[in-house]
Amino acid sequence: LEASFDSARVTPTIDFRFPQTFVIAATVGRYRAQRSEYTKAKKFTELALELSKLHTTSTKNTEDGDVCIQMQLATMYDYFPQSTHAADEAIASMQQYARK
Repeated sequence: LEASFDSARVTPTIDFRFPQTFVIAATVGRYRAQRSEYTKAKKFTELALELSKLHTTSTKNTEDGDVCIQMQLATMYDYFPQSTHAADEAIASMQQYARK
């Protein structure tokens, strides 16, 4: 599923106009979070948030996007960051989404 978003791996990539792309991105993000792969998890969860803004009829939206995805981003923390800088970025990201 991840490869369907990567133009270096498949042509054509998945079409963002379809509501299913939101579900796929959210699922990949959640899967990667469960496996403690927070960089990929954040990438796909943020993509799902952006897609939720396009597909307002199929998601629980506010003007900032899907509420559930915002909550996931607000609580997504890498428990084993690679550096203090990465830890600081993770906390800043959590605070940003928690304010929404």
